[in-house]
Amino acid sequence: MSAAGMEAPADLRVPAKTGISNLRAGYILFILCLISALNYYDRFLIGILVEDLKRDLVLSDSQIGLLSGFAFALVYSIASIPVASYADRGFRVRVLGSAAAFWSVMTGLCGMATGFWTMLFARFGVGIGESGGAPTTHAIVAETFSDKWRASALAAIGVAGAIGTSAAFAGGGYIAQHYGWRWAFFAAAIPGVIVAIIFALTVREPKRAVGEEKAPSLPARTALGVLLRRPAYLWVCAGVSIFSIGGFGAAAWTPAYLMRYFGQDAAKVGFDYSAIVGPATIIAVLGGGFLADWLSRKDARAPYWFLALAFFASIPFSVAQLTTESYATAMMLAWPSALIGSLWISPTYAIIQTLSGSKLRAIGAAFFMLCVNLVGQSLGPLVVGAMSDHFSAAHGNLGLRYALLIGTTAYVAGGAAFLMAARTARADTEAAANF
Repeated sequence: MSAAGMEAPADLRVPAKTGISNLRAGYILFILCLISALNYYDRFLIGILVEDLKRDLVLSDSQIGLLSGFAFALVYSIASIPVASYADRGFRVRVLGSAAAFWSVMTGLCGMATGFWTMLFARFGVGIGESGGAPTTHAIVAETFSDKWRASALAAIGVAGAIGTSAAFAGGGYIAQHYGWRWAFFAAAIPGVIVAIIFALTVREPKRAVGEEKAPSLPARTALGVLLRRPAYLWVCAGVSIFSIGGFGAAAWTPAYLMRYFGQDAAKVGFDYSAIVGPATIIAVLGGGFLADWLSRKDARAPYWFLALAFFASIPFSVAQLTTESYATAMMLAWPSALIGSLWISPTYAIIQTLSGSKLRAIGAAFFMLCVNLVGQSLGPLVVGAMSDHFSAAHGNLGLRYALLIGTTAYVAGGAAFLMAARTARADTEAAANF
């Protein structure tokens, strides 16, 4: 650690010739964290508003699943590759600033919805905007921080996302309880537009992106072909995508389950859930990032083995949380469930950047996000909602419990995929570095 600390002034920048100071790199990371927090706030706000939307807009659980998952993920997936390809031409700051402003405005429009179709249109807009968010953010981080610090910097981005998600549950629940769900959406839009403007005015395009990558030699189709010939990259995309069917399903429906089964209101569940899950997720994201940095120095395969173990270990805690008859116990079990279930975030983002290589960072992240969103976020909330409708016909409020329990089976397949990825991790890491 002491050696790393001594090397930090020269080691923090990527590449050193860009002349980005440590202070400047810190500011860039700070404002990217703000954008990431707002990104996740807007994305997951709908989760704490499920019961209000279901009542006021007369929606079924299947329709809620479409709005919280499929509507967002479909357009996100379609738009992410062309947006990332444009960003890799040297326009990452422009793309991210515009995207943040757009998804914030569309979040505000969600508050004006009068039924399923108008809400669907607004959620489409949020998805289009956020398609330019995470991949571009990760690419900017990768161009600003060295390999030794990349997972840690991405961990900070992940922490910001966890804070944004927790704030959505706590803040959204409070606003909805006292002022109505429409104002929860309106309040979410304003800070996003302000931060987007500040970002566009104060952050310059990384010099490497402007110079060396402004005119990439590979079109998007060819670049994807290169990435898809790296088995570890494919297995990681598959593993997180499958795991996310259960993960996104739980994120979208667990607050509603706690309200529905235990008879709690949105403000209480939002506050309790965010107070427990938020810190657990932050610890997992930070710990996972630092642990990934350390493990990768020992063996390129070690982070993959660690993530497989984390996926398997999250299952018993998730099952216990969903089968207890006590609200207090369910909240207590939410801590280990969120802690272990979130350990994958920082290491996986770093792995994707490493396996993509310097010339394919944004498109590598975009294809990964496409897979995760098209499979995990698209299907997870929708499948859980549809199963809830099916089981609720015979089992009432237990229907949502059964649906969430079935979703945990996705964690097994996710862990197995990471074990497969580890088999070619060394060779694929070397291929990416030499590309």
